[in-house]
Amino acid sequence: MQLVRDDAARLFCYRIHSDYQVKRENIYWRWIAADQVAAGFLPKMQTDISLTSPTRKIIIDCKFTPEATQHNYEAETLRSSHLYQIHAYLSNLDEDKFAETCEGMLLYPTMDVPLSLTYMDKGRKIGARTISLNQPWPSIHTELLALVA
Repeated sequence: MQLVRDDAARLFCYRIHSDYQVKRENIYWRWIAADQVAAGFLPKMQTDISLTSPTRKIIIDCKFTPEATQHNYEAETLRSSHLYQIHAYLSNLDEDKFAETCEGMLLYPTMDVPLSLTYMDKGRKIGARTISLNQPWPSIHTELLALVA
């Protein structure tokens, strides 16, 4: 199910955002392993969607969880593991013109409460957004377009 969802989101971006190159991207750890055994234990990092234009790069990680948030010490927070994942993507990008400015986004489906949060980390914009699936397709389409605006 996750692969179908990721492919659908990527296809939507490909068809609508013709000014972007749209793909899955492998991101390799910058860590230097002590040996081949240690290197083999590093997990593969692969984006759900990487959008790249001549002037901008955005990594979107699609999540399919019942809720975008968790309860942590009586406070509602974003899921730590999701934040760590998008941070790992941004922190391990190859040194290119977008290494310091690449944007990251966590994208969640929702049926009820909308969420639109934005943070900055060392010049990089990181967002957490929800798309309501409980609305007509033209509204979903508009919300998806606004993610990259």
